[in-house]
Amino acid sequence: MNTPWIIPEKWEWVDLTSIGKIVSGGTPSTKIDAYWGGDINWISPADLTGYTSKTISNGAKSITKEGLRNCSAKQMPAGSIHFSSRAPIGYVVISAQPMCTNQGFRSIVPASGIHNEYIYYYLKASKHLAEEHATGTTFREISGTAFGKLPIPIAPTNEQHRIVAKIEELFSELDKGIESLKRAREQLIVYRQALLKHAFEGKLTEQWRAEQGCSSAARGQESEAAGENADAAQGCASVAGGQEPRATKLESAEQLLARIKQTRAARYQQKLEQWKAAVRQWDAGGKKVKKPAKPSKLIPFSTPSEIDLENLPELPNGWAWLQLSDVVERIQIGPFGSLLHKQDYIQNGTPLINPSHIKDMTIVPDNGLTVSERKISELEKYVMSKYDIVIGRRGEMGRCAIVSENEDGWLCGTGSLFVRLMQLLDTEFYCHILSSRRVRDYLSDSSIGTTMQNLNQKILQTVPIPICSYEEQVKIVSELNRQFSVIDKATKDIDANLEKSESLRQSILKKAFSGQLVDQDPNDEPASVLLERIAAERAQAAAKTMKRSTSDRKSKTLQSPAEVFPFKTRLKGISTTKLHAGILALGYRHYENSKSASRYFKHVKGEKIAHLVEAHLGIDLGRTPVKDAAGPNDYPHLRRLVEPHARKAGYFDVRREKYGHTIYPLSQFDELVEQTKIALGDRLSEVEALLDLMKPRNTQESEVVATLYAAWNNLLLDGQLPNDEAIVTEARENWHKDKLNIERDKFFRGLEWMRAKELTPQGRGEKVIARGGRRK
Repeated sequence: MNTPWIIPEKWEWVDLTSIGKIVSGGTPSTKIDAYWGGDINWISPADLTGYTSKTISNGAKSITKEGLRNCSAKQMPAGSIHFSSRAPIGYVVISAQPMCTNQGFRSIVPASGIHNEYIYYYLKASKHLAEEHATGTTFREISGTAFGKLPIPIAPTNEQHRIVAKIEELFSELDKGIESLKRAREQLIVYRQALLKHAFEGKLTEQWRAEQGCSSAARGQESEAAGENADAAQGCASVAGGQEPRATKLESAEQLLARIKQTRAARYQQKLEQWKAAVRQWDAGGKKVKKPAKPSKLIPFSTPSEIDLENLPELPNGWAWLQLSDVVERIQIGPFGSLLHKQDYIQNGTPLINPSHIKDMTIVPDNGLTVSERKISELEKYVMSKYDIVIGRRGEMGRCAIVSENEDGWLCGTGSLFVRLMQLLDTEFYCHILSSRRVRDYLSDSSIGTTMQNLNQKILQTVPIPICSYEEQVKIVSELNRQFSVIDKATKDIDANLEKSESLRQSILKKAFSGQLVDQDPNDEPASVLLERIAAERAQAAAKTMKRSTSDRKSKTLQSPAEVFPFKTRLKGISTTKLHAGILALGYRHYENSKSASRYFKHVKGEKIAHLVEAHLGIDLGRTPVKDAAGPNDYPHLRRLVEPHARKAGYFDVRREKYGHTIYPLSQFDELVEQTKIALGDRLSEVEALLDLMKPRNTQESEVVATLYAAWNNLLLDGQLPNDEAIVTEARENWHKDKLNIERDKFFRGLEWMRAKELTPQGRGEKVIARGGRRK
């Protein structure tokens, strides 16, 4: 077999099937309560989401004995290894108790001499290998057959144990370091929040205020002295973000409040004058269009009694608590209802901003979620401007960002709203406030909705916010940015070290499975001897099973001398018609995630697979195939019995299309798949292996293979030992005139492929004869 890398002399490369039994899972019908809540452990990949332990004792659900009997799941002994094969690929766990799994796992029951933890760690290191062998477009999955063919380097048994012990020793040290790094990262998050808390309680700039000659007396102390100090204090006259500079003296809270009130009133009066002018113009124009809307009344300024001061931190002198509505010019919720539809979205237009586009106080647009200039003009009311603060109003509270010059003119999305502050305030200061823990908690507690939190305009208006002099706002932002840059650098360093730790973990595993982690012991039994012993034990077990089966058959013959045991076996508990439909359903499920495989799985290929299930695997589907233009077929059985039965039972419909007859699942399709798996039992893996084998074959290649198989088997039944020329002649020239349209060379290549895949007949069953002929 292929050897991916060099291993020590006493090691051996084998596939997973050589070291244990590969087991697939199943799920009982969720419609039957009697199948669930029993004492049989059952897990799905969902049970391993965020799961870090090596072993597992039970999942979120369990099944009953009746549920186990009525699904394709198998109970495996404790110590089995379970590997998630889809959604996602690569979870690995060892069962601490007898366990079943759903169909999202491929499991291994290891043979004697194979250490299960050795396999566990190898599979943890081989996720990429499994992904390479997975198929599917909607979601990728690795089949049981492909999983069983994954290569694994097997060390001597004693060395397997030494390797596991060394891995766990090194991982233990590594995990301690990782835990320290994660703890440090959490501490940085806490420190960041503490900085914000101190910043917006005035503690971060306490010394700075003292240097300005400003009293740091807290609220509730004498205000006269504080006011005098505040009036006398000299400010920094800072300018932020292009906004206009303020006075060079630090204002007292009273002065700032008075100026805010004055500015609000003046701004409202300006809007009224603009509205009156618009109305006069509208009147002069004959009132042909809708009358301009009068500005909304100014929201009354909040009073201390309206703000729950008892639950708010104490502020220093010169600061005060207000509500957000006191300091904004506008709060605007994004368009909703009939204003914006899915069909309005275009590529590479003007972006609209929803909560998902707000990340770490920055705006990250989606070029696929944009609107046209025409739509922007229709929704002018919802267009954001530079220095606005856009806030997510659904889901996680506190997501906000400042609209920069680059985002000026972008559209506020349905799931967002934006705030336009008065020019007396620093936008970045209040963006930090709105993203702080205190405000996030306030919004979460006040928001509406159970499934998803929802923020409205009224809630946002009542958010308590601190105010202080403009100069101090600028100073706080500057200090926050300085300290945040240090925190960000430390966080990046930690993340880099965490990545290095993960790389080191993979390096340890790489060394472990190439024989470089521990020393080899010359006294260890070679892996080849171990593998020979495993193969011998398997052969012995198979012989016992065969002997028991033969004994059972002989006893039945003695009881009923007239009974004949043909090569094809009829499975119990299911009709051949339903089983035939089930084989087609399994094929559909097996190929549906592969565009090329599903494209070729039509009538012709379906019949070829059905023929090989009967002729090669010996599973009776009730067919009586004849020499047909497309190979060994029984279309009357398919069209008159199987397909009508499937349609009537709600399993699937078959419709004729441009490139052949296509299966369309109906409501009971999954039920048919599950019942077929149950009926097949241990033979399910044989059918899946056959489906895997035929998967890459196109329609004509499948036709050639099935015809060669039938022709070759016919010759063997006639007592011949045919050479390749005789087989090809029987399958081409002696089969049906339409076969002459296929080049002879394709038949010879088909024979070569069949031998390579061990898909060869043994002269069993009945001959496939010409239509209208008589069977001997």
